[in-house]
Amino acid sequence: MNIVESGKYYEPNSYNGPKEDNSFLEPDLELEGVAARFGYDDEDYYSQPRALFNLMSECQKNQLFNNIADSMEGVCKEVIKRALGHFEKISPDYAKGVENALKSKCKSCCEK
Repeated sequence: MNIVESGKYYEPNSYNGPKEDNSFLEPDLELEGVAARFGYDDEDYYSQPRALFNLMSECQKNQLFNNIADSMEGVCKEVIKRALGHFEKISPDYAKGVENALKSKCKSCCEK
């Protein structure tokens, strides 16, 4: 494995980084049946974080918004926009809270 400092080793990413290559999948293993890698049957990526967000107090939500905004310092606008899109799918209030926290910390972060 070649690890270069500051490389992007996840997919999808915004930097033309590595892509999944199915030619490297492991073969099925005979056990007491077939063991293999299986894709998820559904693409429900948002109900669990939505449930957690809805359990949070206003204070906890504000801490979350500020923590996310702090961690996005130096992140390009394209990535911020995509992240806000995911937060919107969890809850419009979540996306708006993070966006407001970003604006208060970095005036140019959320310019369109």
